[in-house]
Amino acid sequence: MSYFLVTLLIVFLIIKFDLLSNSKGKKEWYFILYIIVALLAGLRYRIGTDTITYESFFNNYHTIGHLTKNDFDTDVLWVFFCSLIKTFGKNWFWIQIIHALFVNAVIFWFIKKYSNYWYIAILIYFLGDYFVLNCEQMRQTIASCILLLSIPNLLDKKYLKFYLLYTIACLFHSSAIVFFILPFVLNLRIDKVSTYFSIVIVMCIGLWMQINFYKLSSLTTNLLMLSSKLDLYATSKFLETVNRSVLNYIFMFGLVIMTFGIAYVLKKVFSTRSVLEPFFILYLLLFILFQIVPLGYRYVYYVSIFLSIFLSELLGTSFQRFKKTHAFLPLSLVIFCIYFAYWAIPCYNNLFTKIETDKRTHYYSRFYPYSSILTKKEDNARESLFKFYNK
Repeated sequence: MSYFLVTLLIVFLIIKFDLLSNSKGKKEWYFILYIIVALLAGLRYRIGTDTITYESFFNNYHTIGHLTKNDFDTDVLWVFFCSLIKTFGKNWFWIQIIHALFVNAVIFWFIKKYSNYWYIAILIYFLGDYFVLNCEQMRQTIASCILLLSIPNLLDKKYLKFYLLYTIACLFHSSAIVFFILPFVLNLRIDKVSTYFSIVIVMCIGLWMQINFYKLSSLTTNLLMLSSKLDLYATSKFLETVNRSVLNYIFMFGLVIMTFGIAYVLKKVFSTRSVLEPFFILYLLLFILFQIVPLGYRYVYYVSIFLSIFLSELLGTSFQRFKKTHAFLPLSLVIFCIYFAYWAIPCYNNLFTKIETDKRTHYYSRFYPYSSILTKKEDNARESLFKFYNK
């Protein structure tokens, strides 16, 4: 019910501000929505499989003045962050609430800065990656948000400031190291041949990684813990749910082609331009890589907010262009719904997959039903799921 009510509120705000172009109260409601969305994640209780793992590690960390070498079993700044919070408040709740307030503050700020349709973008974020970013990949999400904070510096070509934030991001999650390439993607454009050449290169890299996975794992031994991470992700329960059928590959690559086509039309026909165009293309390149090498799924979440902004521009621009030509408005909405469903159906199909050990339990149990620290009500299906992941 909590998720449904928040969704209804966002839809109301979309109609009032994004579609009807009202400005009175727009900023105030945006702040109120931020508080609601952040508290929903911050006040959760035993929601998210990674959350439970992080909580167990947190309980074993020492306070800031008593850290030992044994505490640093993961990335340095995450350990310091947990230790600092534990020094002032020993309850895991404080990590959750501070994490949720920070992550959603950055995402709401980023959307406000770069999207013309704030609430549409927030709805796509909330229905899409909100649960993973807030309840699962907590360390990685901090790293990705720090990278988002660095984007204005990158666009202004202030490379020293960018790499300073980049370094901080890497110290929260070492997987962020690959984003040293960000300055080199600034010239990617939908209408440039080099972009499509990049697609071919990414596909070749993906095939090489798929063929040489275990060699790659041995080469990265002792390098920022990447070897252990490769082995861990290779045996991940997530990878067992990946659909590797030919039909799925056709479906997904067709989706990428459709996305490039729509982006091209938005730019050339509607003159819709965005400084985030290179990063949106980067998202598509990583998405392609993920289809070939499922191990790369985590990297898609680093840049997933760019898709939310793109889709918000797609729907918002279509509505504003056609709202005076009523014959085209239904068509544009139908096209958007089909396109959005094309993205959403595979994702939500995974959520309804049943786990092997208990056919009554689905993967959506990681997040639903909602439970807060105020009631501390445990869900039997979710507890079963935790046991499945941690066995």
